[in-house]
Amino acid sequence: FSPEWAFLLLVNSEITELSLSNLTLADKTLVQLSSLLYKIFARCQNITKLNFESMDMEMTSGFFTQCLLPRAEQYTSISLSTCLTVQNDNVTMLLKNCSNLESLNLSCCNISDEAFCNVHLPKVQCCDCGNRRHKPLKLSVLNIAGCVKLTTKTIRRVVELCGPSLRCLYLNQCTNIYTTALWYLCGLFKGKEDIFCENFSLKV
Repeated sequence: FSPEWAFLLLVNSEITELSLSNLTLADKTLVQLSSLLYKIFARCQNITKLNFESMDMEMTSGFFTQCLLPRAEQYTSISLSTCLTVQNDNVTMLLKNCSNLESLNLSCCNISDEAFCNVHLPKVQCCDCGNRRHKPLKLSVLNIAGCVKLTTKTIRRVVELCGPSLRCLYLNQCTNIYTTALWYLCGLFKGKEDIFCENFSLKV
């Protein structure tokens, strides 16, 4: 058996959480990481939580479309923290397709406002007034700490996309967000004590 197949034999097809955080270049000498991941996702069809934090692998569009998209609606938690090759369209794709995602960690990713502003959700008819509005995301925890390219535009779009489901927002070291972001955030705080923005300073 090759090391790759030996590893696959050890993977329980019933696992619900996959963590490959801090996988380094040295680990790649044992397996061809990219092809291995394709096989893992094909074998394990019950995964709901993904942790790729600081994983030393290029996050290509092919990886997202072939590995993550087929069962996008299953995922409730995804961490891509410090994955420096994550691109705007990768994040946009996740937000559009992972309709049950509750927690997303993008801290220290090299993304810009386009990642959120290019998300256009389908509209549904409102029961109360009959008007068509987009169905809000279920995202309750969003970590964009250290994403220094993000501006107040992202905060406005996040509020529009998530609405009242958003309960925890990490903004520390987001150095291009201005005080106007508070106008967009203040409506979410009403009646909720557990929404907080951790350790960030705003430009005036």
